[in-house]
Amino acid sequence: MREGQTLRLARLREWVMGRLPARESLRLRAYKAYVFAEPELRWALARIMQGELVVDVGSNLGVYTYWLGHIGGAGTPHPDRRETCHAH
Repeated sequence: MREGQTLRLARLREWVMGRLPARESLRLRAYKAYVFAEPELRWALARIMQGELVVDVGSNLGVYTYWLGHIGGAGTPHPDRRETCHAH
């Protein structure tokens, strides 16, 4: 594929992803990361056991949180710590 075609496809993909409901967009990004882009995600998921505490520090798109939530349930920060998390 030529560079121009690759750029157009990337723009088209982002355009489509931007118009999907947030939940579907996250699901597609999570599967893409698991299959293609994030080998350390598969490594981490293979070693985390159900019920263990895991903190996704610096979450960007929520891809790791999406998968971690499937293992043991996703949580939110304790109300007393929520402001601290948002401040950093």
